Amino acid sequence: MACPHHADLAPQRGGISKLKALASKGKGRAVLEVLAAMQGVSVLHVNASMTAFGKATHWQACMELFFSLPELKATPDVVTYSAAISACQKGGQWQLPLELFERAEQTISPDVVLFGAALGACEVGAQWQSTLRLLQYMQTTRISPNNISYKAAIGACGRTENWQVAVHLFREMPRTAITPNVIIYNTTITAAEKAGMWPWALALFDEIKAVNLQPNIISYSATISALARPGHWQLALHFSEDLKRAQLSPNVYSYGAVINACEKAAEWQVALALLREAENVAPNTVAYNAAISACAKAGHWQHGLALFTRMAQAQLNRDVYSYNAAISACERAGSSEMAMTLLDSMASETITPTAISYNATISACEKDSSWQQALTLFFGLCGLLPAIAPTIVSYGSAISACASGAH
Repeated sequence: MACPHHADLAPQRGGISKLKALASKGKGRAVLEVLAAMQGVSVLHVNASMTAFGKATHWQACMELFFSLPELKATPDVVTYSAAISACQKGGQWQLPLELFERAEQTISPDVVLFGAALGACEVGAQWQSTLRLLQYMQTTRISPNNISYKAAIGACGRTENWQVAVHLFREMPRTAITPNVIIYNTTITAAEKAGMWPWALALFDEIKAVNLQPNIISYSATISALARPGHWQLALHFSEDLKRAQLSPNVYSYGAVINACEKAAEWQVALALLREAENVAPNTVAYNAAISACAKAGHWQHGLALFTRMAQAQLNRDVYSYNAAISACERAGSSEMAMTLLDSMASETITPTAISYNATISACEKDSSWQQALTLFFGLCGLLPAIAPTIVSYGSAISACASGAH
């Protein structure tokens, strides 16, 4: 004879499985119909559906279900609110999650998971001040923050280049009896990188090993990116080699970062060698853009344009940075015709030119003594939709073009 308790749970489990399957496919209307047909909707059914919506990044469907709870006569609990906020966060939302958090406070007691979801949304929106308020609120409610809480707060600070606050939060963790994990270190290194504080990034990387943690591929990539900004290509290359010695597999981000460092120093030959390595892993647009720019800066514009052509052959999406790098290569060579061709072809790939695109093309015209073409481009800037305001570089190139043509 079956246990009555298990018998009662069987339909519930079956219903949950069906709802999760529908929600994972984003079928919001079907989920609502199944729930409406049930005799007494359990909050477990709702939470399972909302969590599945969130995991599949169907945040709008998740919110439609949330706002339908009164009609379904289901009362949201802390899991419901956490699922709703997490779904919105994965959808790149931050304002709605904070509104949901405020709404939750009125009826339930937030737990560490709900705080973590709200903090994660703040990180997505780079709302660093809100993360600080939430951390302080956690302390007043005697809920201990964890690594997830601090990761979100430090990440939000990093996105807005508030590296001092990020480092302060990082150093505060041991005082609250929390031991930073490698994810926290990586997030703090990234905050230092975005603020251009490469010495801090190096110090934090060394500290990972000092506290007996193992740096991972993200640790290396973030540190190499920090070194790329000021063009410390040799040190970046050392980290790239150390990454392999640590038996970690370089990825598109680590290769892109070290090639970018070479680009800053115009080390085009090293950049090309690294790009060949990267192609064996997975060719990517960022790595190609940096290599093209490195060739252009070193005056090897033919190599740069050859790479630009190879991107199409490798079926890589060329973006505005790809075109700007290629046009800059033409500008170095003084080839106004090629620069103009590239500028015109941006439209065919539905890429909107920037001031850099036009400045480099105007400069190419100036070096090629095509002063009329330079002036046509210059005066046409304001007539573009959207209009591009001429910069000091635009004026300088246009004036030089006129001077070279004795106009």
